[in-house]
Amino acid sequence: MWREVPELLGSNYRELIFGNYRIIYKIGDEIQILTLRNSRQLLSADDIES
Repeated sequence: MWREVPELLGSNYRELIFGNYRIIYKIGDEIQILTLRNSRQLLSADDIES
């Protein structure tokens, strides 16, 4: 498990920092990669909700 997404604390969203990128994923029955962002970009729930 990696850390919770700071902008979305209390959720099932986690992030992995890899170089200058943030890999945002959701934990459930399976792990779903939701987005890949530059580490300087902030994230909101609207960015990952479909």
